[in-house]
Amino acid sequence: MVVPRKVAVPGASVRVVNYPAASRIPIGGALAFSSATPGSETVKGAEAETSILGFAGNREFVPKGAYDGFLGQYEPVDIIDGYANALVIPNGADYDIDVGDFLEVAVLGDGTPGPHGLLEEAGTQQGTIFTVATVAKALESVDMGARSYKVPASAVSVGDSTITMSGTDIATMGIAVGDYILLEDTGASLGCQVNRVADLTATVITLELPATVALGTDHDLVQRIYNCLVKVVK
Repeated sequence: MVVPRKVAVPGASVRVVNYPAASRIPIGGALAFSSATPGSETVKGAEAETSILGFAGNREFVPKGAYDGFLGQYEPVDIIDGYANALVIPNGADYDIDVGDFLEVAVLGDGTPGPHGLLEEAGTQQGTIFTVATVAKALESVDMGARSYKVPASAVSVGDSTITMSGTDIATMGIAVGDYILLEDTGASLGCQVNRVADLTATVITLELPATVALGTDHDLVQRIYNCLVKVVK
């Protein structure tokens, strides 16, 4: 499996205190407290918060039985603050992130689809206006657009390890082994899951994690997740 991109960059700081993960967190995911009880603090991938702690840093080695793209429940989480390579997705069709854009925790599903740790342009799709939900600022442009998300060719059930896509969709999305992807139920349960590509053929994505959401073939989405160099703004 391809090693995840280094989250910490020059100028970044690593918090002295690292808290255990309350649930699985993608490396590079934006972090928020799951519990802030003194002495019992835990962190999770941000879901709907308007401020973040920072981003989940890379670990030095993968514990036995763990997934190399994700920090598991109870693992200590290095919190990268200041500057980081964050995980981002487009905020709507045909939109890219431009350098200088303001970013917020991505609004997915019904707004509370479960912890994910992804960012998107703040407010309007252009991301040019600072909002109360802004948590970071893009320091590079990311070309994403409508090619980044496609509807699966076959239904995906909870527990499935593969996703079948249509025709040239995988090539159009430009995904490769090691890339993070988002499985988003936009209809019934409005849930989502951050996953990772373990293997690929022309039409089949093999997942690193078993699917935790079911996807239909009408409007549910498989989205490519990108890296973006960002500055934390609060």
